[in-house]
Amino acid sequence: MFVKYKHSRAISVLFLLQLSSAEQNLGQPANHNAVLKSIYGVDSECLQYLQYNHVCSVRCRGIVAGFWNDSGRFPLETVCRFYRPDAEDYDFYNRTQRCLQTEREYSTEKSVCAKASCSVQCYNDQYGQLEPTCPRYIPTSYLRLVQLMMDCIKFLQLPKAVLQKILQNGPMSAPEGLCVVRCFGIRAGWYHDSSGPDLERIAVQCGGYENEVSVNRKSKQCIRRLQADNSLDQCQFAARSMIECIEAPFALIKILANILKGIAELFKTLVEKLEDISTQNGGSVLGDTELAKFSSDFDASEAENAGPMFSIGGPE
Repeated sequence: MFVKYKHSRAISVLFLLQLSSAEQNLGQPANHNAVLKSIYGVDSECLQYLQYNHVCSVRCRGIVAGFWNDSGRFPLETVCRFYRPDAEDYDFYNRTQRCLQTEREYSTEKSVCAKASCSVQCYNDQYGQLEPTCPRYIPTSYLRLVQLMMDCIKFLQLPKAVLQKILQNGPMSAPEGLCVVRCFGIRAGWYHDSSGPDLERIAVQCGGYENEVSVNRKSKQCIRRLQADNSLDQCQFAARSMIECIEAPFALIKILANILKGIAELFKTLVEKLEDISTQNGGSVLGDTELAKFSSDFDASEAENAGPMFSIGGPE
């Protein structure tokens, strides 16, 4: 029985290694914790949530897909990722904006469901062909991003002094912080060693931004410049490409800063007891017991304080 189990496990490990190798050879980064959904998939979810209340189905679609917020009057620019404009149509964007402006003038008395439905209809009519079966990246919630960062802190077993420095001064303040950024980017599905930052996913996470084509052009130039620098190791390239090369109003550094700020607040009690932890663990690394305690505290806090979808910078 043991030999059979051992043989089966060896086959499983070999399969996973082959799968990973094939993925790298194809240049297709793994999704890790990134969630991809199609419009059909999102609508199927909403059908279950709303129990055939079709009046609010488009609003539900926007909330699940991360392009609608009741506090706004229009869908976020990221709704565009579900549409394919005609290659010969050069006015689709302007027509869509005119439609949205008209909708804005007549929507003051409408319910949030009606506002969502009417504004999304502008994209259906003016922007391009809806691609309902194509899975697209869904923005990750702030609390989930904090958990992913916590995972990386545990994986890398940061010395207590380094962890304290990163929490206080940001990830670029210590060499180990660069590896935290790389780990976080991979875990979030925003980065892969073979292809670099996923600019489209990061743009969606940031809620979209104007002049995205121009922004991405500059980002790609910056990434190529760093790729040509043979002195950079994996962590240095990952961190610098994600932080230095994402030139947008809501840059990735703001996202990371807010996540670390949230972790620092949750970590406050633990950090205050670093001396006790140092004594218990030989003065070097936060132990599994302390991190497990913090994780359980975080999980309780997450359940207690579940907040809105995180799309730009998290809580201020």
